[in-house]
Amino acid sequence: IVLTQPGLGVIVSAILCSRVIFQRMKSYMSYSVSASFRIVVTFTILTCVWDFYFPLIAVVFFAILNDGTMITLARDRAVPSDKPEKWNLYGLFFMAVVIGCYLTVSTTIFFYLITRTQFFSHFSLRDLSNDDTALRGVIYLQVSVSGLAVVFCTRSHKWFWSHRPSWPLIIAFIICQG
Repeated sequence: IVLTQPGLGVIVSAILCSRVIFQRMKSYMSYSVSASFRIVVTFTILTCVWDFYFPLIAVVFFAILNDGTMITLARDRAVPSDKPEKWNLYGLFFMAVVIGCYLTVSTTIFFYLITRTQFFSHFSLRDLSNDDTALRGVIYLQVSVSGLAVVFCTRSHKWFWSHRPSWPLIIAFIICQG
């Protein structure tokens, strides 16, 4: 640390800055692991269990959009912790896998409801079970929206609305959803 001003304010500022960086790194890791886990496991299940072909280009496109959103976490508004923290990699990894499992289960149930039941006919929606192109589009949309929305949950360790995300993150989310 280069002390550019008299007093301890520079040191306090440096400590707070490092804690913000630490929070951003935790958010990045949680989102990255949960998104990767979800993509791999979801499409493995859909392919192996239901022989559902999902175009590889769509998976690559989704991964690129995820990476673009993850980059904005580096400029996100992070709240520094009050106390020093240590890496709890097992805890972070476990939480990210739990989020990834939740996303996988939600997509799998959604796919099952569309293809094997008449659940959506109760809402006057057309049957997509025989239209592979529309089914791929709906699954891509569900994976995209739910997957990218997770960034708002992984960036905060309280309620996701407890502090506003940065504008770059909001803009990246909107662009990716577009």
